[in-house]
Amino acid sequence: MNALRQVEFDTIGRLFCYPTASYAADALDLAGSLHTTGSRAAEPMCRFADYAASVSPHELEETFTRTFDLNPACAAEIGWHLFGEEYLRGLFMVRIRAEMRERGLEETGELPDHVVHVLAVLAAMESKPAREFTRACVCPAVGKMQRALDEKNGGGQPPFRPLVDALAELLLEEFFVAGEQAVDER
Repeated sequence: MNALRQVEFDTIGRLFCYPTASYAADALDLAGSLHTTGSRAAEPMCRFADYAASVSPHELEETFTRTFDLNPACAAEIGWHLFGEEYLRGLFMVRIRAEMRERGLEETGELPDHVVHVLAVLAAMESKPAREFTRACVCPAVGKMQRALDEKNGGGQPPFRPLVDALAELLLEEFFVAGEQAVDER
């Protein structure tokens, strides 16, 4: 993965964490970077950045909490979508933590299977294992997040849906060849 794409993965991963003072600016910067490189993720990221810049920090925090923290169907933890509360989720988290340690990646206050950590591991992996991991684990989880947002809003566009769509597009661009599908279509 090239250095710019690593920065993009790091930034979008942080956008799945609770909003900080630089949240809206980070979203705008990422949208600009994606637009400059001609990424298909630019369009949904621009919509999300516009939303993040248009609401108060308090509203952004509340919407984030309702979307990811209080809605298990759209949790930002990849392992949750794959295994729920099963024992296998614990094994998945242990594996992600080991992958992080092996690559010198620091943990945050998020669980090891959180998007921010999973994307950091993906960005540091060799191409072939990263592609396999993305296909087997990350894309199915992102697809579940997309469907959960659709179901919760009865077809309306929830504010954080473009962020999840931008992530799906980045995964598609980085780890899939032309003609393949990264996540389930709506």
